[in-house]
Amino acid sequence: MAMRFKPSLVGRGTALMPCPSGFTSTKMSNKRPGGQSGIKGPVVAMVLGSTVGLRKLRLGSRRGASAATVEVKENIDWTSWRAGGQQMTLENFQKTPLAEYWKDLATQPLASDDILGRQACYAKLMGMQPIAQLFGDSQVYGLPTKHFFWGYVAQLDWQWRTGRLGDEKTSISPQSWWGAMNYTLSVLPLAAAVDSGLIPLEEVKGVDFTEADRVELAAARAAWAQLWRTLEARAKTPEPLTTEELDDLGGWGSFVTLLAAVRFRTDLDFVLSTGVGYLPPQLTDLHDHSPSLRRMKVTGYEAQRMRQTVKIAQQAGKIRSKHLRLMAAFWSRATKRLQRREKAHEIILDLGKPEIKPQMMAGLRLLRWFVWP
Repeated sequence: MAMRFKPSLVGRGTALMPCPSGFTSTKMSNKRPGGQSGIKGPVVAMVLGSTVGLRKLRLGSRRGASAATVEVKENIDWTSWRAGGQQMTLENFQKTPLAEYWKDLATQPLASDDILGRQACYAKLMGMQPIAQLFGDSQVYGLPTKHFFWGYVAQLDWQWRTGRLGDEKTSISPQSWWGAMNYTLSVLPLAAAVDSGLIPLEEVKGVDFTEADRVELAAARAAWAQLWRTLEARAKTPEPLTTEELDDLGGWGSFVTLLAAVRFRTDLDFVLSTGVGYLPPQLTDLHDHSPSLRRMKVTGYEAQRMRQTVKIAQQAGKIRSKHLRLMAAFWSRATKRLQRREKAHEIILDLGKPEIKPQMMAGLRLLRWFVWP
């Protein structure tokens, strides 16, 4: 049975598309069907996500795929799952909610209308060769632990546990707004991987790509395909990611944590008002006369800001997890008031300037906010 979303669901929300500096989005509409309000805050969401009432889970899909039954684990460390602070080991992974079913995904059919089928899609994407080797040697069940899709996996698991995908065990309701949006982050990248030739069509013949063929998703699908081709080309080159590049990637991850602490806005009005920031086209060769900077019409001052951005990102990538949590708590307290959160971007921009004076003024202003929240 082909899975069809309501026309009112597809075309709403945001479909993420990969781009050279990270992920951008195609704006569709930010209004959810029926005006439903979502639960705000990752802490509240994960508290609800920790409620597992069933002793056993029936794994299968409405398509009649072969099902399996697994025991719900009692040793899930929900506190660490929410708060973090753990090293990536198989033992620690076994204490996560994902471990309830992850080892069985190898035998789970790929599907678009089933929670486990979509998680199997993520596993298929993370295991794609030769791209998988770009994400380091650390693995769990044969998949690279540093792959960016793990965040999507955790989000899908939360959506399922909190009833956002429907009430039919593991089936995903065509009426679910969350299910429709996740489709663009799981099945759509899978379709693009087929387009790019990385995954043979016969290996995903059980997946319903009907919605992925919609014209509204054509640009996002093409961007995913281009990303896969780019990563494939990179994987076939002899050199791995450099230490500088890995530090930079870790730095961007740290930035996301701090931006979340101040509830940093990402809407189009705000982006147009404040600018997208000085994101570099690459990590090296950022001198004023660099060919890549000339193509982007980057001025001398902008090149200086880009070099400063790279420096800050690489420094942030070396921050330990416990120190990062303290920094996030500091920013959260300092921007407790709505009026201050609206001004937080000014401090962040000033702290990123190469000049000493704006950095000092921004630091003093932030310290005053922390002392008198």
